[in-house]
Amino acid sequence: MKSEPLRLRHRTFVCGCAWMALLLAVHVRAEDAPRVPDFSISTPCDWYKETRQTNQWFERDQQPRQQLMAIYSRAQESGIAADPAQVKEAMALIDEADGALRKALEDLVTRCGWPSRTAFGQAAVQSAYMVVQHAPLDYQLKYLPVITAATAQGEFEKRHLALLTDRILVRQQKPQRYGTQTRVIDALGNAEMFPIEDEEAVDRLRADAGIVPVSICAYASMMNARLKRCEGP
Repeated sequence: MKSEPLRLRHRTFVCGCAWMALLLAVHVRAEDAPRVPDFSISTPCDWYKETRQTNQWFERDQQPRQQLMAIYSRAQESGIAADPAQVKEAMALIDEADGALRKALEDLVTRCGWPSRTAFGQAAVQSAYMVVQHAPLDYQLKYLPVITAATAQGEFEKRHLALLTDRILVRQQKPQRYGTQTRVIDALGNAEMFPIEDEEAVDRLRADAGIVPVSICAYASMMNARLKRCEGP
């Protein structure tokens, strides 16, 4: 017997290095956390000691999300809706991991500043970005200025700033700019693209930001997400 379709609390997916990953659902008040220091390439911290921790963040972020995607992959292969209890359990693990990682990032930034590529290496920067990408909107807005400053100095990937920008726009109920965000539309895990600000310009914007694939239709196909302009007659 097929399960009833499941309504998810959040149905936005990450479209970065991992194939797809669910957004967290735990809300944290950004004003309760310390102020984010201005961006600096240098740091007073021991990069070796700190990166032994930060280099574990990506795996901690992705492990529960991979579990959730496996649930949806099985649902799509079988044509049977994902078990709501399994989805709920996976979402709880995602929430737990995201909350712990946000605390870890707050501690790092308070002591050492936002990790620069020069001082900490690319792996640490990517891990910190993933924490912010999967955080609540107010947390993302809190870190957006320091991330923007880091990008301007070549210390943060333009494509990652584009992904974060789209995530913020979608959460503000606005059309996304780069076409990176999708949402699940049924209990089988099928997806569609969130509305795009300018579909005629989106491929150029993706190219400028270094997003691969450049073609929005190729990306939609890769993500198995529906986009009307890319559908055949």
